[in-house]
Amino acid sequence: MYSLLQHSQITWEIRYQYFGLVKSYYQNEITLYDFKKKFMERYVSADECLSLLESKQVFFTPCENSLYFEILISDIESYCQCYSGQADVDESVNDIGSTEFKNLLNEIYQEMKLYLNEK
Repeated sequence: MYSLLQHSQITWEIRYQYFGLVKSYYQNEITLYDFKKKFMERYVSADECLSLLESKQVFFTPCENSLYFEILISDIESYCQCYSGQADVDESVNDIGSTEFKNLLNEIYQEMKLYLNEK
């Protein structure tokens, strides 16, 4: 449980990187492929950072804002895992399509804007 709290704080520390990435995708400045790649790089680097901190026995108290933001980021990670591009070609594939991905990300983008007081 404590690892989850630590991970949420690391995610919170780079919240504007995540927000900028979601915003860039929402505004069609980057492709879905580039979004997934950059998002997963950040997500994995947060995991690596957590592993390093834990190996050095560095612990900190996460702020309460980090917990809700972690949920949003975890949702995006799940959407990235569920999108393979195959549903756009074959409706029988049990994945989300690019339109559904964009709609789901739009919902999170709107929540992030409110949560981070962005316009």
